[in-house]
Amino acid sequence: MSARRVAITGLGVVSPLGNRIDAFFAALVAGRSGVRALDAARAQASGVRVAADIDWNPQDHFPGNEAASLDRV
Repeated sequence: MSARRVAITGLGVVSPLGNRIDAFFAALVAGRSGVRALDAARAQASGVRVAADIDWNPQDHFPGNEAASLDRV
């Protein structure tokens, strides 16, 4: 069997616990949950009152056309 090489070029996370590695890891260690009540407008629009929602804006990372075509899941 031949050896395969892997290069890790960076770390990143988009999570209800935080979008930076240090914040995410600190929340994990503290045992915090990312599940919380949604604000009234989001809850009424979706019919869901509690979720593990993320605070992330794709326009900060992708051009407008590409950001618009991304799935929230």
